[in-house]
Amino acid sequence: MLVQVKYSQQQKYVKLDEDEGRFDVMQFHENAHDQEMASLLHLLPPPPGGLKSPKIRACDAVERLVVFHKSCCSLEEHLRNQQGRQPYRLAVGHQKSKIESFYITMDKRLIPCKENRSLGACDELFKAHFVFNLSYDVALVNFYTFLQTTVYNIDVGKMKESPRVKDLRARLLNQPVALSPCE
Repeated sequence: MLVQVKYSQQQKYVKLDEDEGRFDVMQFHENAHDQEMASLLHLLPPPPGGLKSPKIRACDAVERLVVFHKSCCSLEEHLRNQQGRQPYRLAVGHQKSKIESFYITMDKRLIPCKENRSLGACDELFKAHFVFNLSYDVALVNFYTFLQTTVYNIDVGKMKESPRVKDLRARLLNQPVALSPCE
């Protein structure tokens, strides 16, 4: 199965191999600084909106995970303009293809990431949720639940997971999916 993903007006495709239960990102451009995480967000889209939260598209959820900031602009101004929201990664550089540093932005404060690569910064952001005892952003709950249960192996079986998270984890780990009865 080939899934087309649109991220920041750029095209890429995610290939999900049904037989082997794995997926690969096929790149058709070179400027996206966070293609893998954006692809995962498209495979595990935000839950449908309800009374308390409006529906959000996967491409909009990417902006809640990582924000690009030109290094020539003031970081303080960026923080002043941010409204209270869950932690996110701030990627700083002259261009999206040349990120110089990452920060975790939380409560209008910057925490520099030790890692200057997107995957390492994503790891630090995930761990910040546990260190500071924060809940996941509603639009990113499937994404973070997948990381928590599949990558970090935390609270597997105890965590409430969407069927998509269970299915993707089963495909990646080559395990049968246990379906729960409809309520």
